[in-house]
Amino acid sequence: MIAKDKDNPVVVELAAGTGILTKALAEANASGYAVEPNAAMRDEAIRLGNGAGSFDFVLKRAEATGLPQDKVDWIVIGNGFHLVDTEQTLKEALRLLRRQGYFTAIWLMNDVTTEGIQKSTLELFRRSVPTLPNLDAVVEGLMVDLTQDPRFNNSSYMESIDTIEMTPLRYIEVWRSSNYVSSLAGSDLWNRLLSALVELVGSCSVTTRWRTRAWTVQLSE
Repeated sequence: MIAKDKDNPVVVELAAGTGILTKALAEANASGYAVEPNAAMRDEAIRLGNGAGSFDFVLKRAEATGLPQDKVDWIVIGNGFHLVDTEQTLKEALRLLRRQGYFTAIWLMNDVTTEGIQKSTLELFRRSVPTLPNLDAVVEGLMVDLTQDPRFNNSSYMESIDTIEMTPLRYIEVWRSSNYVSSLAGSDLWNRLLSALVELVGSCSVTTRWRTRAWTVQLSE
């Protein structure tokens, strides 16, 4: 959709973390800026080479990127919209986007509708962090607000479920790069939970199921 509107669109990823989505965007021939406020995560993304040659990493918050206005065709935020100040982030998006630019919020969810390692992992985390929210409900509410925001129009929604075989190391790294639990647990408890996760996963490969949901809106005239 975005590619059809403009050749070589300028893309900004907000709350880029360690660059997992940045890498996927670069592999899809997108280029632009990856904005991440946490220096350690930014440095890890650069160390891993995620988005190298296509995205410049910017150590800024989603609410105040410092990037020039009216220069961006597509803004995307993956698994981070619930962690930012949504209104300030949308105001920043309005400042950055060119006329008829797009804003996409992506959420990659653990599919825990069946028994498996992901359901066991979340049960482990919730025993230690009882305040862990039901993110399905949180994200659903945020997306209703986004798609009904009069500053945007032409909303669209896509969803897919994928099964991925992972090594134990890769599965643990997926959680290590996530702010979902660590931001609530604190560093000491989070490190203990990661150690418990290593024991839970063991040494065999694991089968994971992921539900990807994406909401896209276009800047109103």
